[in-house]
Amino acid sequence: MAVMYVAPMMQYVEFYSPKHKQTPPATWDLWLHMSNNERWTTWAFAYVTDVAPALMIGGYWPTDLDAPAPEDTFVFDKIFWMPTVSTGLDVKNALPKEGEE
Repeated sequence: MAVMYVAPMMQYVEFYSPKHKQTPPATWDLWLHMSNNERWTTWAFAYVTDVAPALMIGGYWPTDLDAPAPEDTFVFDKIFWMPTVSTGLDVKNALPKEGEE
C-alpha cells in the first residue's frame, strides 16, 4: 500500500475483520495486531485513528503503475474527491506505560 511510505508505523499493523459483517455499512470493524511484537500504547490508538482514512483510500491504489487501472481503483495522475471522515476515539482507561498486546 502506498500509504505505508507516508505512515511507516502502519507496515507493522495487521488488520483482521469479522467473517460475517454485523455492523452498519458506515462502520469499519477491525481488530489490529502489531506484527513486530511491539505493544499498543495509548498514543498508538490515536495514531491509528488519524491515519485510518488514508488506509481506506490506500487500499484502492493500483499496485502496478504501468498496467491499465481497473474501474474500481484510483489512478495516481487523476484528482479524486476524498469524503470527510469523522472518527471518534473514546479511551476510558489509559493503557499501561509498557503497552498491551
